[in-house]
Amino acid sequence: MAHHHNRVRLFGASLLAIMATAGGSAFAQDAPQADAAPQADAAPQDATADTIIVTGFRAALQSAVNVKKNAAQIVESVSAEDIGRLPDASIGESIARLPGLTSQRLFGRANSIAIRGASADLSTTTLNGRPQTSTGEQRNVEFDQYPSEVVSRVDVFKSPQANLINQGLAGTVDIRTIRPLDYGKELYSVGARGVYTDLGKVNADSKDKGYRLTGTYVGQFAGDRIGVSLSAAYNDEPYQSKEFEAWGYADGPNGDKVIGGIKPFGVSTQLKRLGIQGAVQVQATDTLLLTFDGFYGDFKEKQIKRGVEFPLYWSGATLVPASISTDGDFINKGTFTGVEAVVNNHGYERKSKIFSGGFNGKYTGDDGWSASFDFGYSRTDRSELSLESNAGTGYGPGNGATDTLDFVSGAKGTRFTSSLLDYSDPNLMVLTDPLGWGAGAPLGHQEGYYNNRIIDDEIKSYQLEFGKEIEGGFLSKVTAGLGYVDRTKAKTPEEYVLNLANGATSLVLPEQYRLAATDLNFIGIGPILSYDPFKLLADGVYIRTLNPSRTCRPRPIR
Repeated sequence: MAHHHNRVRLFGASLLAIMATAGGSAFAQDAPQADAAPQADAAPQDATADTIIVTGFRAALQSAVNVKKNAAQIVESVSAEDIGRLPDASIGESIARLPGLTSQRLFGRANSIAIRGASADLSTTTLNGRPQTSTGEQRNVEFDQYPSEVVSRVDVFKSPQANLINQGLAGTVDIRTIRPLDYGKELYSVGARGVYTDLGKVNADSKDKGYRLTGTYVGQFAGDRIGVSLSAAYNDEPYQSKEFEAWGYADGPNGDKVIGGIKPFGVSTQLKRLGIQGAVQVQATDTLLLTFDGFYGDFKEKQIKRGVEFPLYWSGATLVPASISTDGDFINKGTFTGVEAVVNNHGYERKSKIFSGGFNGKYTGDDGWSASFDFGYSRTDRSELSLESNAGTGYGPGNGATDTLDFVSGAKGTRFTSSLLDYSDPNLMVLTDPLGWGAGAPLGHQEGYYNNRIIDDEIKSYQLEFGKEIEGGFLSKVTAGLGYVDRTKAKTPEEYVLNLANGATSLVLPEQYRLAATDLNFIGIGPILSYDPFKLLADGVYIRTLNPSRTCRPRPIR
């Protein structure tokens, strides 16, 4: 499948106010077990008037390099220039640039991460050292759920270590949020950005402009023995793309390869995402640090995908022999007659809510003994709805008007240079089961399909650790601990055939549902019939008929 995704340009402004004590500040961050490994210092402890303190982007690079240099494992790291200022829209975008990591994109966004070329579900993701629930059917986390503005650092561990009890086979991604006492300064930060899409509005009922809002507060109280941090990020952004997908290439006349069918689409996506994270730290005694932290994410994505499916050589259409032009053993030009096309207006909705939080108690004695206890809880509730709706010139194969299409095929796909039918005419393109693909449905036909996947995922984790520093020997420290994770995950499929109300097998689209036509000129077809399938279902134009073979009770995912 070929995707032409838009490039989104950003413009905006931010305000950063920092109130600090006269002395220098040290940045410390705990490691991935629940709150335990040193973060590189961004400034010396004893700053004087002659000390040069590195800040901004160079400090971020310095911090990331020091994490790699001081780690016992093979680690990659990315740090925020300042709190709330990781350089990308989501965590996935930020870490995809690290060596040995690649991203799998969903509608232009970095959705999942592969470490060293291994499948994404062979790695795990933790938040402040705790295992996280996932929004998909596998255990890999979808990183576009996490706004970059609520994160201070991300570490990627490529090699195993005993205290990484939640590690994956390929590696472990640990997302770190702000620790207010470790940050050591008071901070207020707000920001705003605007976005627009280079492709404009691919579908007339979509948007081509959006925005992002962020805010962060960090404070210390009671003589720096209590720290509070709170960050929030909200974005409402459009994504636009034009897609071409070939069915494949058939063996045509004389064994030459010829296009079997194509599916061009204009795709518009609207993403709304809210992320909130907070932490409270209490230095109860000189040796005991208590940390409470939490993250909440609300993710909503709605997509409209409009296009036309053209069955060509793999159908009842005829390739006119006299029209054929070849390039070697490939037919690169010709004419198909008797083409029965299917106009698609598909809708997709993805909703998820994520909560993650926990408690950590850390004891560090003056005699070299240390101990920590960590409890974590993570839960995800997700639904992913796919709603397909079809239109054509007549009910069933061999009924209705057919098209004659002149085509050209090349390295960039197939496009048409001429056609006869007007695919935007509502009296010609009617709601129906055009090619009889729904013959096996409960009513013997289907004008669309409803497919919902509901995911419920919950994790409870416990970790206890003891350690003793050893002086003057081969070992510097001995650590032992216990870990326990309880995870429950279930998927509930809901699948229905969509039929027209009152037993109809075809229907001219009512005027109140007709939208401005989507233009497929990039494939050579021009405008096509456009409507909102969600509204047709909500208003009773479509009715749902249960597909008993595909719908079942909730079942665990192992």
